[in-house]
Amino acid sequence: QGLDHDNSPPVPIKAPRPCPPVDVRPRSMSVSDIETWIRDPYAIYARRILKLHELDELEASADAAQRGIIIHDAMQTFIEKNISPHSTNAYEQLLEIGRASFEKTSIWPSVATLWWPRFERIAHWFVKSEIERQQNVARHFTEVSGEYEFDHDGEPFTLRARADRIDLLRSGAAIIYDYKTGAVPTAPQVFTGLSPQLPLEAVILTGGGFEEVTAKTVEKIVYIKLSGGDPAGEQRSIEKIGLEFITPDEAAENALAGLRRRITEFARKDTPYLSRTTPQFERFSSAYDHLARTKEWQRFGTEDTE
Repeated sequence: QGLDHDNSPPVPIKAPRPCPPVDVRPRSMSVSDIETWIRDPYAIYARRILKLHELDELEASADAAQRGIIIHDAMQTFIEKNISPHSTNAYEQLLEIGRASFEKTSIWPSVATLWWPRFERIAHWFVKSEIERQQNVARHFTEVSGEYEFDHDGEPFTLRARADRIDLLRSGAAIIYDYKTGAVPTAPQVFTGLSPQLPLEAVILTGGGFEEVTAKTVEKIVYIKLSGGDPAGEQRSIEKIGLEFITPDEAAENALAGLRRRITEFARKDTPYLSRTTPQFERFSSAYDHLARTKEWQRFGTEDTE
């Protein structure tokens, strides 16, 4: 009844500013965690400190993430089987692998029917472009895990990664690849630290963190976009900011320096885990937006990003 007669104006809430004790703040993160830490620190607070995890939706439909898993699985299997892209039936073999990848998932048949023509286009482009990628390659590594521990202000910090693909070249250098079925980060986003995943994988590699990968230098960091549209695929080597050339090793150094600055910042007890600090670059909502009540404080313009 009080609700019916309460005419007082709504009181805007402020964005959350949780400041957990320093000793519970994470000292080990994956490269994808680091990107989340930059874009939405609150999500790291909720998942890594409060230990809150999103539940699977009941009767969830197939989405872009699941499509990405299917395509990643197919490309990984093709490379692991060492199928030569020069083979006359390489395309047919990749299609067969793709069918098996689709069958392993629980996606609806109608959705699979819509996705399959895109996969056919992806497969055709991938096999054709793989001819150039496999030149001078001594060995492929797929879904390879690695970690690199370093000292920062007297405390250890561990950086972890699971790389989509690393090619060891006959020269002794390596190329790091990342398969993308969605948007690919721009060069400025990569080298200014907003999307540091591949440069941080280079940090792990040059630090000897991928144990089987003996390379000590990175020749290229490359995104392979697999959309099935027009064009079906695209390869993008991130090496420039405007007209300035930067090597992958330099990008790795910059990424590690940026990570060290962030570790120092969040080692202070008064540094809060703010919500959505770079929303202009967010393509999707966070699983923790509801917990952070983002729609409420964004509506009233009470963001607090200091």
